[in-house]
Amino acid sequence: MVVYEAPGGDRQLQIFQLSEDTPARSLDLAENDPGYGFARQPGYQVLDRRSGAAWSELTYRYDDAGRGPRQVVDHRFRAVGGTLYAIRSSGPEQPTAALVRAPLTAALASFCPTARQCG
Repeated sequence: MVVYEAPGGDRQLQIFQLSEDTPARSLDLAENDPGYGFARQPGYQVLDRRSGAAWSELTYRYDDAGRGPRQVVDHRFRAVGGTLYAIRSSGPEQPTAALVRAPLTAALASFCPTARQCG
């Protein structure tokens, strides 16, 4: 797992490889697992859910005890070569959701696994 934190520590970007067989299965497990699913977080609310043939994405909010309302965009996808990855961006729910989505969009646009040719 690779973790990037914005100066001040209020926003974070995580990139990690998945072990499940599809992006949708991985995201469902991460959201709903009875032991650690993020749907169990206080104030959890789905804001948007989208998917395509090789990706699934969930945008949600929750209440962090120490940092207040947070927003997360969790994007799981099949990369060049077939390996599954997740990119999760999180930050304060306010002032704007664009501050949470922008790092994820940039990471997806430039993502290329090591030793792969990406177009």
